[in-house]
Amino acid sequence: MKDSKVTASYFKYAFEKKNAAVNQVVSGIRRLLSRDRISLIPGEASFVNPRTVSVKKDGKILKRLESNRILIASGAVPAEVPLSKKTDKESSEAMKHSI
Repeated sequence: MKDSKVTASYFKYAFEKKNAAVNQVVSGIRRLLSRDRISLIPGEASFVNPRTVSVKKDGKILKRLESNRILIASGAVPAEVPLSKKTDKESSEAMKHSI
């Protein structure tokens, strides 16, 4: 029982550290975008023609943008890691795959 509590505290600590690192990177990128006057428009983008992008969110068109230079950052979605409470070994294996 003691080992499982120690393992759980290590997992909690590791996830807290990971979250802090992710938040620091994201806020740094947002500052850089803001400094360089780059607009961040969350949504799903598609090209209408070589100089025009249509941005949708929840199935509705938010904006149509025209420019000589367009950067589309595809982003990422965090993966769900199936943590198991059966054994410390399984939990350790899951942690290896989440980093």
